[in-house]
Amino acid sequence: MPDKLRVFEELKLVKIESTGVVTDMDIAMSIETVEKLFEQGLISKVLVDARKQEILPDSGSLNFLAEKFSHGLKIAIVITKDQKTQMGLKFFETTATNKGKSFKVFESIGAAEIWLNL
Repeated sequence: MPDKLRVFEELKLVKIESTGVVTDMDIAMSIETVEKLFEQGLISKVLVDARKQEILPDSGSLNFLAEKFSHGLKIAIVITKDQKTQMGLKFFETTATNKGKSFKVFESIGAAEIWLNL
């Protein structure tokens, strides 16, 4: 799986480094792990670094996967300016927010960490 997860319990954070080609199944497996950690009270924030990911999921896949995230999780995803589906992620950000989910897209780790209060 091209996703590497690291848990920082003292920050209530899971950091996901996503590289290469990541499938919907890979993302679903990461979401399952994140949800278990959230249910156990170990985390409340997720920082996904997708800058080295070759292809980002399409909007339809993102919307389906977003349904799996619990309310109460604060999720930041970091991408590069030139990643192909940046607009799709921005649309997903709006959709997730409209559904009461806390999800935001950034172009720098620093901005994402500030938003996550790290």
